[in-house]
Amino acid sequence: MSDPLQALTQIVRRIASRKEPMPDTALIYHDLGIGGDDAGELLDEMQDKFGVLFDGFDFQKYFPNEHEIFWLHIAKLLGRTDKAHKPVSIGHLKQVVLRGKWFDPA
Repeated sequence: MSDPLQALTQIVRRIASRKEPMPDTALIYHDLGIGGDDAGELLDEMQDKFGVLFDGFDFQKYFPNEHEIFWLHIAKLLGRTDKAHKPVSIGHLKQVVLRGKWFDPA
């Protein structure tokens, strides 16, 4: 696949176990549930396939770790939203791929 943005969408779709189209506004953790080890896998693939640099990236700022996911899922079922982790969209990750390095979402 020669288009890196299409390739990134396919990676996200695979990790999120989604077959339907996903808009660029879909949030990686908050909408698609990609966190913990799965988020780490996504970032590793971005680095390996597209050469993205993640200098200065703070994982905990955007994604829960593997141990937090269960409790955050329970809280979500009870109607609570996770405000501790900042949102990152598919569209933002596409911009990161184009720039070749991480930058915080606006």
